[in-house]
Amino acid sequence: MEDTREMGYVSHYMRHVLKIQYLLADTSIERFIFDLAQTSPSARSAMCLLSAVHQQRMQQMNVARGTLTVDNEELDRLMKKTRYLLSHAQAVTEGEAMAGLHVVSCFLFLGGQGPWQYYLNVAMHWVGSILTDRRYTGPLDAYRHCTEAEQFIIRTTMWFDVWSAVTRRTEPKFAQTYRQLFEGVHGYPGGGQIGEVDMLSVMGCTNETVLAMSETATLAFWKEEGIRNGELMCPVADGQG
Repeated sequence: MEDTREMGYVSHYMRHVLKIQYLLADTSIERFIFDLAQTSPSARSAMCLLSAVHQQRMQQMNVARGTLTVDNEELDRLMKKTRYLLSHAQAVTEGEAMAGLHVVSCFLFLGGQGPWQYYLNVAMHWVGSILTDRRYTGPLDAYRHCTEAEQFIIRTTMWFDVWSAVTRRTEPKFAQTYRQLFEGVHGYPGGGQIGEVDMLSVMGCTNETVLAMSETATLAFWKEEGIRNGELMCPVADGQG
């Protein structure tokens, strides 16, 4: 029964959710995202969860027709299953990273509230291990040796990393990496050609924009830390104190 239900969720995801989740991405991502759901229990469970969340939202808007009935108990079951699979994985692979991104999308569908940082951290942990692989000369070299699926997961995770930093007013985890990857942008040096790591195909943001967002978040974090630690003086408006 559960397998049948999961097949329904996967089918719904591929037909309706994927094109919303990654609106601007090339349709070539369909194959490897589907394949990951077949080979990774974590990715499959997270995909089912995201599909269930979408179905629930559609039903609440009275526009869903012929879909499975989803209630909060079912969402809770899928969330617990996904978290269990991620926390008990023997190693964090691209499947776990994809699962983390799926769950982040779930929280976005739910209004952005909830412990999404845990799931983003799963994806960032995997990305960090790939880009710092000592077999390669640096993050760009490591990226070049990745599969299409791995490159997509890396770019998507970096996008969420930057937005997470902007939202939480912290420094992006991969702030230094962005300076290395986005060669030629605002004078930052690097080992590849401009646009080789194309962020535009993920969420429609150019490399320049992503880097600017990262640098702005980093600067804001540095300023707040400086004020908090007494290393910077907070300016006082005229006539106040």
